[in-house]
Amino acid sequence: MVGGTEASIEALPWQVAVLASFEFEGEKFHLLCGGAIVDTTRMVTAGHCAFNFFTGQRLSAASFEVVAGVSALTEKEIKEGPTSQVRSVSAVRVHPYFGYEAELPAPDDIAVLQLQLPLNASSGVKMIGLPATTLAPPEGSGISLSGYGQQNPGAEPNGKLYSLGSSVAFRRRCGGEFDAVFVCGSSLGGSACSGDSGGPVVAGSPPTLVGIVDIVAIGCPPGAINGFVNLAAPEVRDFIEGSETPPLAPRGGGAVSKGLTGAGHALSCLPGSWSHSPAFTYAFIDSANGQVLQQGPSSTYLLSGADIGRAILCLVQASNAGGTGIARTGALAPVTPAPAPLPAAGVGGVLGSTTASISVAQIAALLKQQLTPTGKAAKIAALLKTGGLTVKLRALEPGTAVINWYQLPPGAKRSNAKARPVLVASGQVTFSAAGTMKLKIKLTATGRRLLKRSKRLKLTAKGTFTPLGQPVVTATKTFVLKR
Repeated sequence: MVGGTEASIEALPWQVAVLASFEFEGEKFHLLCGGAIVDTTRMVTAGHCAFNFFTGQRLSAASFEVVAGVSALTEKEIKEGPTSQVRSVSAVRVHPYFGYEAELPAPDDIAVLQLQLPLNASSGVKMIGLPATTLAPPEGSGISLSGYGQQNPGAEPNGKLYSLGSSVAFRRRCGGEFDAVFVCGSSLGGSACSGDSGGPVVAGSPPTLVGIVDIVAIGCPPGAINGFVNLAAPEVRDFIEGSETPPLAPRGGGAVSKGLTGAGHALSCLPGSWSHSPAFTYAFIDSANGQVLQQGPSSTYLLSGADIGRAILCLVQASNAGGTGIARTGALAPVTPAPAPLPAAGVGGVLGSTTASISVAQIAALLKQQLTPTGKAAKIAALLKTGGLTVKLRALEPGTAVINWYQLPPGAKRSNAKARPVLVASGQVTFSAAGTMKLKIKLTATGRRLLKRSKRLKLTAKGTFTPLGQPVVTATKTFVLKR
């Protein structure tokens, strides 16, 4: 936990460490994740913690060990700590809709570990309650995450338990079209990091388990958006309770506000495209202070003299038995006393912009220009020396850009559907406005090892740009690195 505060297990007695070991090409690897106690025999953790990250194959239950009741993962505290308990795992359930090979954000990244023997309640070992379904923490509210993961990216974790206060962010910032099953959060002082996956995300008093750590930005920079599995979504909650066919929440987005922003005219809100037959609720909101001006099934809002000066946006809720997805438009121009003139041709909120017509093709073309290195920067030695590649990325509007480089695991065939691509390098940057920013595509530890032993490496680069509250734009490119 980068930027976290060292914590005692008595303050976070629902926290456990999930340990696993496996072999690949004759070498033994160890996996560290977090988890939370939902009852004396069931722990929840991240679904991706149940897989061999080289081959994409599921790990057996015998590969796992759960450690509860310790403030530090030291041999002495695990064996001699007054509340320490170590348990073997008898079964591992992974959410049936989670795809380990799926591109991020991958929904339903959750697993339940069944212990061979129950835990004994103590000051350092306690269950934590789950939230009521549909009651995910609201945007801007406080949450707390905890784990035994890295305190400094690239360095081994010291084994101690840390906690970090965070603030709930707009769900589409980490969940995209799958936002119904995500909670997003960020902390100016820190971030979850490698080894914290699966750890508890807690809110309220008494403490309630509202999420588990899922998506962590490469490099774990303070202020980065972290993604958490939304335990209030029935699609997730029903699985925890034992269902192997939980209802699917809506997927989609692309809401758009339009209309003349003059008193006496009406604004309309288009919900965009959604799957799984949701019912829609529309809220028209003053963007300056968050005041809800109208909320309900009506997708139109009649402007009055009271709205003069307001820049109004629309928030769409798409709900069904599996959960509720949210989409939010950009704010339109401030309301004027008289009817505003008709907009010029080609002007009006496309992809979240209210000032210019910006197409998906334009965004994808700019993104594709910077996906891969060229010239000396494409040399393996140069990448190893600098730790990656820094590019200048241009954005036409606010949003988040992510660039990832992948390679199939050593020895895997492309026809092997179970072979998950290995992440070689990754970078992310968020634009608060249109402009140009530097993005560092940083080598992962696995990527560095691959480059060190390769004379020639064929990779696939994938870039995504997510305009605020809008669908993701994607660009891909294959390239070759040479020694």
